[in-house]
Amino acid sequence: MTTTLTATPTLPLRQETEGWSEYIDRLSEAEVELFNLLPASPNFSDFRTGPGLHDCDWDGYHAAQASFIDASTPLKAQVLKTLVKSLMIEAGLKELTVEYEGMGDAGEPSTIEGVESSHPAYEHLDDVCWAFAYHLHPGFEINEGGSGTLEFKLLEDGSVSLEMEHNDRYVETTTSTHNY
Repeated sequence: MTTTLTATPTLPLRQETEGWSEYIDRLSEAEVELFNLLPASPNFSDFRTGPGLHDCDWDGYHAAQASFIDASTPLKAQVLKTLVKSLMIEAGLKELTVEYEGMGDAGEPSTIEGVESSHPAYEHLDDVCWAFAYHLHPGFEINEGGSGTLEFKLLEDGSVSLEMEHNDRYVETTTSTHNY
């Protein structure tokens, strides 16, 4: 079941007279309102069929999780693009690139091209980008990990486009058996 919102609240852009911490608080409040419109993320315990760990309707759980991701991803992208748009307007940028990486059960801080790490919104942007990548590729930082790039462009009509490229790493094993 996919949920489609017929009307979504408008997310605020930062006002010139507003400090970044005040803006991030205001944007976070709007984000909470937006996500309150969605059904809750599926709860694993709702799909239990018995007392054992493997006693679960796994197909039902994964289908519900996929439906939740399908419904919530456009909203998460909208929040992210709104924050980035405010940053791009302030910095006079037409493009902004964020790179992220995780492996060995840990994540590396993002690299954000075009925004100084001392900028008041840098850490929040890093957190939101990481959360967006994790939302689409949960667990990508485990074992061999994964990495990716989020590319934002400020378009002529004032909107922001977002293109995400993600790479998952894995170990491949080839086994040879020889009998003599």
